[in-house]
Amino acid sequence: MPTLLEDAIRALQENTLVTLDFKELGLTAKTLVGNTNAVSSLVVLPNGKLASGSSNNTITIWDVETNQCLQSLTGHTDIVRLLVVLPDGQLASGSDDATIRIWNIATGQCMQILKHGMKVTSLVSLSNGRNCIGKW
Repeated sequence: MPTLLEDAIRALQENTLVTLDFKELGLTAKTLVGNTNAVSSLVVLPNGKLASGSSNNTITIWDVETNQCLQSLTGHTDIVRLLVVLPDGQLASGSDDATIRIWNIATGQCMQILKHGMKVTSLVSLSNGRNCIGKW
């Protein structure tokens, strides 16, 4: 049986995701198979699912209980660098394509595209409803 470290190393080599379960200190790892490129960002969604941004310009929604890929969100034309859950439950993604996209998590539909002019490197959603953006 592979060790946790061996699973993590294999995941990095194969561009896959590994979830870790720390229940009762009995560390276990699950591999989420389906991503074909480097994972650049992760966020837990309000519904308990996991979203991953990737160098293949997509966002993948995962069910970590079943290890299934539920949905792939497309539209970015360059690496998805960051993912942030907004106070209203929508998902914001920032990319090297110089856009921030706002997604309806339930439908997977892109609701809005904000053109930024430069690579989006960071985004924080503040409790007062405002957002802070980093760029280069």
